[in-house]
Amino acid sequence: LWFNTNSYFGRQMREKRDVNWLGEMCKLITELDKRSPHYYEFCGTLLSWIAKDPQASNRILDSAIRHNPDNWKYRYLRGFNFWYFLEDKKQATEDFSAAAKLPGAPPILASLASRLMISTDDSAEAILLLRNLIQTTKDPAVRTALFDKLKRAQLSHDVNVLNSALS
Repeated sequence: LWFNTNSYFGRQMREKRDVNWLGEMCKLITELDKRSPHYYEFCGTLLSWIAKDPQASNRILDSAIRHNPDNWKYRYLRGFNFWYFLEDKKQATEDFSAAAKLPGAPPILASLASRLMISTDDSAEAILLLRNLIQTTKDPAVRTALFDKLKRAQLSHDVNVLNSALS
């Protein structure tokens, strides 16, 4: 079924770009093998970008997160769907924040989460996230980068407080 899904996708992209069945095929392969990361990544990415169906992508990624809760990539992909395709910054922030706390997550996720929090006037939450990540990281370079983000979040928070006081 995995080979048929790949073949179907390749053939449709080469011939007529009609990928109507991709979502159903992805649903089947991820239900049959709930632990294969390449299935989830392939389907989660292509359903959003090629099939233009971020909701179907999120359903696949929901399953991926349920069956592989420690894999940061799935929360990142779903967060990206919420942010870029569905314009839901709140849900995107939640996913990026959760992904940033998982083993092996790159520091850029904390940056994305804090930037979204600040853009939605939730700088206090960004500060908490960054402080937590600074305390738990063992890598000095990551700690330095997070500390820089923390200073920016604190500055944004202070500006918001001052603006509120002046209003």
